[in-house]
Amino acid sequence: MNRDFSFGYYFNVLAQMVFFPNLKIKPKQKWVKAIEDIGQVHRLRVQRDGKVVSAVKISRTSEPQGVVVLGHPISKKAKFFFGEKSRISFYLERGFDVVAFDFNGFGESDRIDLRYWKDAQAVVQHLRQEYNNHRFVLHGVSFGSFHVLRAYKDLPKNSVVVLENMSRSLYDYWKRWLHTRLIIRFLEKLPIQAFQEMEVIEQFKTWDRPDITIMAIASEKDIYTPADEMKDAISYLRQRNHFVLLPNATHLQGPYEQSDLYRLSLNRALNPSQNKIMFYESAQP
Repeated sequence: MNRDFSFGYYFNVLAQMVFFPNLKIKPKQKWVKAIEDIGQVHRLRVQRDGKVVSAVKISRTSEPQGVVVLGHPISKKAKFFFGEKSRISFYLERGFDVVAFDFNGFGESDRIDLRYWKDAQAVVQHLRQEYNNHRFVLHGVSFGSFHVLRAYKDLPKNSVVVLENMSRSLYDYWKRWLHTRLIIRFLEKLPIQAFQEMEVIEQFKTWDRPDITIMAIASEKDIYTPADEMKDAISYLRQRNHFVLLPNATHLQGPYEQSDLYRLSLNRALNPSQNKIMFYESAQP
């Protein structure tokens, strides 16, 4: 076991015990049932570094248009967060299969390290064996958006990446609370590669997949991942992208508090315009 892997594993365990003690728990039956009520569910066990990343696949058709990979926010429900139905149902209604997975150390996935983006990468690589000639959508929500975006290099051509309620880095996110601020100040001084990989702006500066459509969805009333920080991060992309601001939505609540514009945004991601960048600022289109 190398030093970075060892540090990541034990820090992951410590962080869960001290800050998020309720995240590594067995899913409640009502969470599982909420997913099962949406469509046909298949359990997936994705291998990563000899460990298991747990996932569920939800489908309604035997001939899907493609597959959507959902990365969850920080939540004790982990992948079952998406049992809220709105995001999964949107894609199922358009003929996609949907796969929601637990980042390592969350839900039913094994603890591995701090390189959560490798969990998303492992899921994408696993699914390419089944959906090699299909369209891929990688959709991360809050914490999930930090980490799914680095898996873009493994996506097939003409895929879609949806980044919802994303801050500039995990550092920016954690600094908002007093109980994590001090430890973040300490970690910032350490040359830990796994943390450096969480810098969204640095990832965007080197983004080299012009064939991929990028949809960024921010919420104006979001106090956890502020819209201005997300817009700043997106500005470092040197390719066509879409930025949508939901003026009446709070953190994670876009599908409910501004359903029409949220769904319009996802439709735009699946059917992008050919020649222009779309910015929806304070007014609905």
